[in-house]
Amino acid sequence: RNSQKEPSHWEGEMRRRAASLPVEVAKKRRKGFVVPEEWRDLPSSLHFLLDDCLTNERSWTNAEMRLLAGNLVHSSPESWGGASTLLRIKLILRRSVEVPIADDVMSFWKKVVEFEALCAPNPECVKNKAISADELYPLIQQATKRMTKHVVRELVQKLKDVASIVHASSSPEAFQAYLDFQPKWRQYVQQHPQLLSQLDPVYVVVALNGGPIPNWPVWPAGRPGALPDALNGHTYAWSFPNVSVATFWIGVLAVSLPGTHVWLFDTGVTPAIYY
Repeated sequence: RNSQKEPSHWEGEMRRRAASLPVEVAKKRRKGFVVPEEWRDLPSSLHFLLDDCLTNERSWTNAEMRLLAGNLVHSSPESWGGASTLLRIKLILRRSVEVPIADDVMSFWKKVVEFEALCAPNPECVKNKAISADELYPLIQQATKRMTKHVVRELVQKLKDVASIVHASSSPEAFQAYLDFQPKWRQYVQQHPQLLSQLDPVYVVVALNGGPIPNWPVWPAGRPGALPDALNGHTYAWSFPNVSVATFWIGVLAVSLPGTHVWLFDTGVTPAIYY
């Protein structure tokens, strides 16, 4: 019995149409083309498209889009991840697509747009909780052994509204495990940027320089959102869901309290640690 898997309709169509890729495109590949360092994880089969994209201003053809899409057409944007996949998408977004866009290519393009939306910061994701590392310890132990989708979902659920990890209320074992886990967690989230929409706290801290804490202005009426709770009880520090909202509040402070200076900290995927 022939156990070889039959190609899907899409794969068969993709191969047929890719075979008709214009010869002039392939001929534009420069001899000795060196892949830039930032593109090193792009599949070698797409290097000629990268070369063409870096040297020519035009739109992607439908056939080229099918090559760039590869197996992403079979999966949900929520599951996309990994260096190779992210570079495929980055390359796709460097150009528009020729008109008329084929129906199958349009369907995939909508997935790309959906992926971009998933990666955008979520202004509704307010971070105001302070927790101990012990609340994360069981999940960190599991993730250290194996980063399953279930564990990732649980970690995101735990962290999405956390503004800080409190050292004083954490056991030494749990706190050290949290610190040791950070490099692995950062790398995973960087390869799955959809998670950043819930895990990208931005902090604003007013430089009081020993002076009194002023009366802060109210959050402007008509502006979506609200001033978050004070960070760890300190009324001169706040955690915001993204840089845009944080800089808006900084602007309000600058107008209402001229001469006020602040620090803005973007910690990436990890909450601040409160010692």
